[in-house]
Amino acid sequence: MSDQQSKQQSAEIEAHNAVADALSELNQAQSISTHRRRAVQEAHEQLDQAHAQLAEARTEQSGSADEDSLT
Repeated sequence: MSDQQSKQQSAEIEAHNAVADALSELNQAQSISTHRRRAVQEAHEQLDQAHAQLAEARTEQSGSADEDSLT
């Protein structure tokens, strides 16, 4: 193998490694993004549940106040 071919092969290997590293970083970033999306979605669901509980508590309290005013 000539010196020129050896240099070209080495450059190709470096380029392939750079592509593999970039793909690995992209996969990591996508995994983190997916995890964050799930965390945000779960937080929204918890917030919705808390709002529902608050609304229910207010309805019960309002119902109690209405009963008190009738007596």
